[in-house]
Amino acid sequence: MKRLVLSIMAVTIASFLTACSGDATGNKSVEQAKGYLADGKSNAAVIELKNALQQNSDNQQARWLLGGLYFSRGAYADAVKELLKASELGQSDSDVMPLLAQSYLAQMDMDGLQSLSSDNLSGASQAIVLAAQGQGKLVSGQVQESSKLIEEAVTLAPEEPYVLLAKAKLQGIEGNGDWNSVRATLDKIFKINPNYVPAWSLLGDIELQGLNTKGAEDAYTKALMIDDGRLEDRYKRGLVRLQRDDLKSAEEDAVYLLQRTPKTPGTQYLNGILLFREGKIKDAVTALDIARLDEDRYPMSLFYLASAHHLLGNPAQAEDFAYRFLAIAPNSIPGRKLLAAMKSADGQNVEAEELIRPVVDSNKDDVEALDILAGILLNQGKTEEGQQLLSRVAALQPDSPLAQTRLGASLLASGDVAQSLEHIESALKLDPAFKEADVLLVSAYLRKGDVTAALKAVDSFEAKNPGSAAPHDLRGEVYLTQKNPVEARKAFERALQAAADDVSANDRLALMAIEEGKYAEARSYYDAILKSKPDYLPTLLKQAALAELQKDDKSMEAFLKKALESNPKEVQPRVMMARLYLTRGQPEQVSVVLNALDQDGQNQPDVINVVGLSYLARGDYQNARSVFERLAKLSTDAPQPHYHLAMAFRGLGDSANERAEFEKAIEMSPAYLEARIELTRTLFRLNDRQAVDVNLVTLQKLAPENSEVLQLLAVKALRDGSPSEALAFSRKAYEKAPTSRNMLIVAQQLWTQGEKADSRNMMEDWLADNPRDVSVLLELAALYVASDEEGKAIVLYERILEVSPKNPRALNNLAWLLREKDSKRALEYANQAVDLSNQTADTLDTLAMVLLEQGENEKARRTIERALSKAASSATIQYHSALISSKSDEREAAIKVLQTLLAEHKVFPERKEAEQLLSELK
Repeated sequence: MKRLVLSIMAVTIASFLTACSGDATGNKSVEQAKGYLADGKSNAAVIELKNALQQNSDNQQARWLLGGLYFSRGAYADAVKELLKASELGQSDSDVMPLLAQSYLAQMDMDGLQSLSSDNLSGASQAIVLAAQGQGKLVSGQVQESSKLIEEAVTLAPEEPYVLLAKAKLQGIEGNGDWNSVRATLDKIFKINPNYVPAWSLLGDIELQGLNTKGAEDAYTKALMIDDGRLEDRYKRGLVRLQRDDLKSAEEDAVYLLQRTPKTPGTQYLNGILLFREGKIKDAVTALDIARLDEDRYPMSLFYLASAHHLLGNPAQAEDFAYRFLAIAPNSIPGRKLLAAMKSADGQNVEAEELIRPVVDSNKDDVEALDILAGILLNQGKTEEGQQLLSRVAALQPDSPLAQTRLGASLLASGDVAQSLEHIESALKLDPAFKEADVLLVSAYLRKGDVTAALKAVDSFEAKNPGSAAPHDLRGEVYLTQKNPVEARKAFERALQAAADDVSANDRLALMAIEEGKYAEARSYYDAILKSKPDYLPTLLKQAALAELQKDDKSMEAFLKKALESNPKEVQPRVMMARLYLTRGQPEQVSVVLNALDQDGQNQPDVINVVGLSYLARGDYQNARSVFERLAKLSTDAPQPHYHLAMAFRGLGDSANERAEFEKAIEMSPAYLEARIELTRTLFRLNDRQAVDVNLVTLQKLAPENSEVLQLLAVKALRDGSPSEALAFSRKAYEKAPTSRNMLIVAQQLWTQGEKADSRNMMEDWLADNPRDVSVLLELAALYVASDEEGKAIVLYERILEVSPKNPRALNNLAWLLREKDSKRALEYANQAVDLSNQTADTLDTLAMVLLEQGENEKARRTIERALSKAASSATIQYHSALISSKSDEREAAIKVLQTLLAEHKVFPERKEAEQLLSELK
């Protein structure tokens, strides 16, 4: 929201101009700011208000005015800060709360929004707060709670446009596709205030939902006539105009956006489609490469990139993008056509036919689909059906250069070289500059395996485009398809002679270098691009990715910082930086790097996703759940939010929803390996043997050599009573992925099967090569304790603290082992463990026993009571409680605890000691 809601504008401005400051310091600047506000000079007003606050940071009126200005500009975080300060200084709730509620909602700060109380408000002020809170509930999927709040708001202020807009949004959700009630509410708003911009924007959205593109364009245009700074409405209008094939008007919107937000994925998505439609394929790729950085929000960017690279003769890149697009939209007709064409070109005709058959069956006049299927059939020797389809294509579009080119390629694929060349040459006669025909001609020759002819076609292409890098790029791709990297490299190097900064050649040569492990050489190619395009974001990000591949965190961070410096408003480098912090185990830094984004940036799915991941990493499962529920609603075709939502439910202990969300992710993407693996873990926990077995069969088909799949098979073998088979699976998993986790699983199985020496040797050998691996140090120390080698365990725990000084497990266990040997150190470690573990029952129990050893019986008693409050059923802690009571001359209390403990727990580690203590006390 860029402006204040219009129905309270008069009240708000009046409040600005009449509010009193309790402190005279800074008032002169405030008065000047009021004058600027009256003249509509908001920038000057902001400067004066900041001057006032420099003179007196407690100037109530300056805070209030500045908060309102920030709100009107859409700077909601700044607005919240100033409004809260104004409220603290005495500004009335009726002034502050409505804007504060709307600001919280715009930031999706549901905790802040729902914490507001409207009890001291009345009329429109109270209604606006309730309406905002209702919309917050609506966003969170709590429709019933939302309805109550919004209906109460309507009762309080039935003529307030903001409140009615909230009602319209609620009706849109409740109507399930029936927009009549929403339209009626919008009509009511327009009668009250015909210039209420948010209502026009919502009308555009529902017209678009109803496929009324003319109505949607008119509504967005009306919103922009009232407020031409609404970038989201301009972006939507640009897309609608594209749908209406009004390229000239769409270009006007694109130019406007490029002038104001040139590097955002949305702007470049609109620009990229326009460039593609205008035939500027390489320029389109440049734009779409930025758009795809937010591919969940702009999935069609992947389709256009696949199409562009296909036309440019980059089959590997084209197929990669096509697969990524179909993973998001598996039933997309254009996506199926494109991938089928590429699969056919690659000789995978059975898979290609499976992709394209449903498209042809649904539309017998789809020229492109007919063309693709015809070529596929001819490649498979199904000549009769193929020729029938070719004849239909020729009849439908005899004068189209694109149709002629496709038909020529299909004929060439079927072996009719003369006719194929006739049609492709016909296409080039119709449009000699039709580069796609040249490119497809090369692809057609390659499809037949005629490399010589393909190279001659490239020669022809080069003759028509002398001095251009494109033919050399195409020639390089031809050689790559023939697995001839030497000649491919020469071609790409010639492309660089024509244009040293040619992105395609440098990118391809860099990729070839990476595949050969020549990372320094790869970096030099990226540097060549950056020499002429120092701020070129895709290459900066590739440099960062290359550093990540080399496990060079410092370089990765440096490239990302450079990307942020040159592209401060871009989302993707911030997302990558946030992910870097996650891999470093610094989830708290995620919000720091993302807070610099504007509201649009923070609302992008990639950003929401990494915020959710940071909550998961911190164990804040409730907030993670809220974030991923929101993301699932924004990205309805994406399986990943459901996967992460399932992980949040796992953390919350909600097994039913955990399973349901994993199953939703798999339903959307049956080959989603991680989701199926985690679902199988859930099913093991739920003891659903039949479902486990079904999923394991699927996993063995999807990824038979995957280490996690092998470990699940090991779990099944253990379940079925086959420990030797389980060990074999785990050993194989360790061979495939020699991680400390997989090694520890093998070591644990060896230990349980009696091979204790082998288990110990395996861990000791690992630590010889990885002396700072804390997870293995912890497990080996535990093994030493179990083997009554406490001295060795103490040495390992001390090593752990050198590497990880705040490791609560090491601190706790070291305190326990030292409680009799060095009680002073033990007490220090035990107190640290309690603090760092957030006072878990186990660490409190250890602290109690250390205190007892020092003779601090009363402190020990209070501490063990705290431990029991957290784990009342723990037999060990109950025994320690009885022991402390016995040492504190509380004989009867100790006897009572011991008798109950021994009656209720037949088996526990300290049972023998408990029986002896009871005997002594009696």
